[in-house]
Amino acid sequence: MEPIPSTEKKLFLAGEYDALLDDKNRILVCAVFRNEILECGYNSSLICRVAKNDRVARLYPEKYYREMIAQRETKLVSDEDEKKFIDSYYGKVFPLTWDAQGRVGIPDKIIKRAAMGRELTLVGTSNLVAIWKRQAWEDRAEDID
Repeated sequence: MEPIPSTEKKLFLAGEYDALLDDKNRILVCAVFRNEILECGYNSSLICRVAKNDRVARLYPEKYYREMIAQRETKLVSDEDEKKFIDSYYGKVFPLTWDAQGRVGIPDKIIKRAAMGRELTLVGTSNLVAIWKRQAWEDRAEDID
């Protein structure tokens, strides 16, 4: 479902970086990811959502996210699958922006839905940054090696 929106340079978010959720529920988005997002013509505006099936929060550049979901045609009369898509991809998202230090405040609902702890790992996955509980990522990393 994710055709690549048009920008001159394609997003290439890659690597894994440990992060901590601080007392104000903020995480530092590492400079590698921030620079890649900016170099591809996006800004500090992000969209965060959690997929129900894996409890991983995902950060998309907002413009990329808007272009991605706009490519999916919607129906005038929605069936149940269409309603679920709309509720998930429009209703269960949070707009975020990193501050001057590169920190992003994570809303309580995202923390709850992703069952986040304090120790996290940010994982670049091409066009987005996945926020994993650190141990869950370590377990996953073992499975994919």
